Amino acid sequence: MSNKQSNKSRETKKNITECSIKLFFEKGFTKTTVREIVEAAGVAHGTFYLYFESKDQVLYRVLEKTINSINSILDSLPTENPIFDDLDKIIDSIVEYMEKNQKSIAILHNNKIIEIMDNNEGVNVVEFSLDSIEEWIINAGNKGVISKKDPSLYSKIIFKITHEILEEAFLFSYPENIEIIQNEVKKIIRNILL
Repeated sequence: MSNKQSNKSRETKKNITECSIKLFFEKGFTKTTVREIVEAAGVAHGTFYLYFESKDQVLYRVLEKTINSINSILDSLPTENPIFDDLDKIIDSIVEYMEKNQKSIAILHNNKIIEIMDNNEGVNVVEFSLDSIEEWIINAGNKGVISKKDPSLYSKIIFKITHEILEEAFLFSYPENIEIIQNEVKKIIRNILL
């Protein structure tokens, strides 16, 4: 496949995915049909099936992309010379990602969608990678930036708090100004680690 064809193929798949997200958000996953997706994407019915076996697979692609994007943010955490500003930047990056992908976040947290994903065996669910947070905690503890903590436990605590609080703020629009929550999460993380 030539580079031009490869780029066109990627763009077509991206277009189908984005149109699906928009429709899933507006109409709900179960009420959205493949026909509506292809009409919105401006592609033939068969083109959809070149890229996806079903609309469920589109949903899994959105989940996988979301988790991989968050993992990329987490993996960018500098671990060699840890300072608290590193964690603040990671939180800022997660908030920025959530702001740009609010529809995907909302879709993936719908009870029906969670049930569909839980009931579909054989789907490889990508998990969040906390290795960088663990390494940061170890090095920060060794350098006296924080008190020494169990890296496995505290990486989970930090991620869970950040993830849950920020998602709640985005999903339920409280408070309206996400910066308030963002700054409070940073304070909470500092208090936990000091």
